[in-house]
Amino acid sequence: MKSELLDAYLCGDLRGESAAFIEAALKSDAALREVYFQQVRMDAALRVLLEDEELAEVPPSQFAAGIMARLASEEPVETEADRKLAKSVLMEILEERGSKPRPMGWWDWAAAAGVAAALVIGAVMLMQSVRVSNSGDEGILASQESSARFVARITAENADVTWSKPVPLNPVTADADATEESPAIVADDGWVRPGRLTLKSGVAEVTFNSGARVFLQGPAVFEVERPNRAFLESGRLTAEVPKPATGFVINTPRVNVVDLGTRFGLSVEKSGDTEVHVMQGVVEVSRLTGNAVPMVVEEGLAVRADSRTRSELQVIDYAGDEFELTVRKPLESTGPPRFLRYDFDESGGSEIEESGRGIEGGPFFASLFPDADQPVRPKRSVGRSGGGLVFTPGERFDSPLLAGFNGDDPLSVALWVRVPPRPERADANSMMSLISHPETTGTGTDPELVRWRMSWNADPSEGTAGALKVANNGNAAYVTGSTDLRDGRWHHVAFRFIGGPSADIGTHLQLYVDGQLEDVSGYRGGAVSGGPIHQLQLGGATGAPSFDGAIDEVHAFPEAVPPGVLQQLADGQTKL
Repeated sequence: MKSELLDAYLCGDLRGESAAFIEAALKSDAALREVYFQQVRMDAALRVLLEDEELAEVPPSQFAAGIMARLASEEPVETEADRKLAKSVLMEILEERGSKPRPMGWWDWAAAAGVAAALVIGAVMLMQSVRVSNSGDEGILASQESSARFVARITAENADVTWSKPVPLNPVTADADATEESPAIVADDGWVRPGRLTLKSGVAEVTFNSGARVFLQGPAVFEVERPNRAFLESGRLTAEVPKPATGFVINTPRVNVVDLGTRFGLSVEKSGDTEVHVMQGVVEVSRLTGNAVPMVVEEGLAVRADSRTRSELQVIDYAGDEFELTVRKPLESTGPPRFLRYDFDESGGSEIEESGRGIEGGPFFASLFPDADQPVRPKRSVGRSGGGLVFTPGERFDSPLLAGFNGDDPLSVALWVRVPPRPERADANSMMSLISHPETTGTGTDPELVRWRMSWNADPSEGTAGALKVANNGNAAYVTGSTDLRDGRWHHVAFRFIGGPSADIGTHLQLYVDGQLEDVSGYRGGAVSGGPIHQLQLGGATGAPSFDGAIDEVHAFPEAVPPGVLQQLADGQTKL
């Protein structure tokens, strides 16, 4: 396999079938896994150096030159030594500076500000610089690294849970005397920003935006860092990682654990000594210092890392059944999500009738009919699953009844979309809009107000061209993803807005493409426009934002559904 393909995968540039090909190869090819883990560790070492206060003042070119000079001073005597030289030198530099690395996954390189390039012997490492443009409150980001963004949610707790700070799922269970941590980390409804949580007792479930779930057992000190990464300082947890969240990382004071789609348990003593027990699948475990040769740990096996910094990982008896896999008594039970679904499989003749469908226990029915006053309508065609709709610019299709949706309340929307590889018109990019009728906008004479709009981005100054873009109140506030959808293939696109008091689209909105959480390439923050939503619109009228492409399987939820729901829809094999 060409190294360029692995580099692209490490940087998140491969999606869909290409990413699946790499993942299958990683599972079957031990040599390729070794290259992958080697580059992850080098990324981690360089990241630690970049965050060093002294080195932060060093220009990128000088930093790269210094690393290359150190590499050039070494004289490897054989091929294997040559291949491992770069990593060993980086770790030596870290130890000389007294650094304590906490390795990052490859995805963190999107936020490695100030790095133009860094070369290593025997391996090419792609490192992207951050592009930032501050005009007002608008910025272009390379990744979703803002400390203000919500990256996880406390989704369930046992009745006996006690936190060392008021975690708002149940304030009565919190210890009011403990004030060492900022309560701003956790919102009133359990959403979590990057920060440190201390669980004194009980079991709590934390669901990351990537879809990974962690069952944290108290007493434990746990730091939520990114949508796909965390740090366990002490205590026990079980991590359950679905396929779209493959690459989930948990660090401890002793080891770095990289997941390849699995379930595993971690136990960290107060001394930092760590045990890893793999219940399902495969993980890669490596020490942070000393002998950092990685070990691939498979299902039914366990390893331990103690304070002997130069020792190898020790194989121990498996005890995976001692780790929690459920929360016995969740404080909140919302039941299955309510939703509207339009699959376009029904035969409605020339009028193209459709009926929304819900699920037992939470039905949310509505009907989809074309606007009788809209002369240009989309055509039926083969969809992603069964029938679908194909649009040309100026064609539109409406659902006039969406009672229960409000512009600033939590909501989620998901659909399958196919965009031509070379769209002829950049303004034919509006996939779906949620609209308020004129009578709800004040005077009764105002035009229809677009509360939310999903489109592909046509303006490179607002993020990656062709990527999923979700805007509120026209284009007053928006978030743009990073995956170019213009390849002529079906993609599952979705967003969820978590709502809540003082919600800002820059911190409260998350985008998903093909079941995976999107990095943010551009956004304009701002308060979200509220008000009832009365209409779901696909495509657009002549003279207004419209669409050129195909749409199928539209789902709308009056809540911020868990990532697993969106990943189930993106899997394409089952329907809600």
